[in-house]
Amino acid sequence: MMHLAGIIGLNWQVTQPLFTILVPLNLLATTLLLLLFQPVFGTSFYLFCIICFVTGYLIELAGIKTGIIFGYYEYGSTLGWKIAGVPVIIGCNWLTLIYCTGVIANTYLRTTWLRPIFASLLMVLIDYFIEPVAMYLDFWSWQDNIVPFHNYLGWFITSFFLQLVFSALVPVRQNSMALPVYLIQFAFFLSCNLLYYFL
Repeated sequence: MMHLAGIIGLNWQVTQPLFTILVPLNLLATTLLLLLFQPVFGTSFYLFCIICFVTGYLIELAGIKTGIIFGYYEYGSTLGWKIAGVPVIIGCNWLTLIYCTGVIANTYLRTTWLRPIFASLLMVLIDYFIEPVAMYLDFWSWQDNIVPFHNYLGWFITSFFLQLVFSALVPVRQNSMALPVYLIQFAFFLSCNLLYYFL
């Protein structure tokens, strides 16, 4: 329901200012809801969460400072409170997506070595649909409004590394909310793209 309301609220000029304020809260709520359905907690799982959150934040920090990893971009105001130009909530985004795609890959693929590759491709797929919406809603902006190809390469490499961490540290890779959360997020960004381009 949150994402359905967001599709309407973020794409209607009257309500857009209010709904953009709620974006960081929505990201945090989605992460917490997902983790509530994690069947087994423990030191290694908490370590995975910390590594994923911190790596996600630091890779974005390196990204905006150097332009080497993803290309030249900067964050807008929609994602909320920033440290050194990077919204803190971006760590939750990386954690949520890495966790979801990792669980999906482990659930539906039997071949172990293919799982991190498949999960990383799912990450790149959803990022492809995130990028236009992110620029439109001032999540972040790209130099000359062009998303460079190596942004997706950077996403794949970062995701692949974090998927290896997921495989090493998360002993029980099952979560009934992982696929629904991924599909809801995917549908949200796809819908926002369609509304932006066709309405």
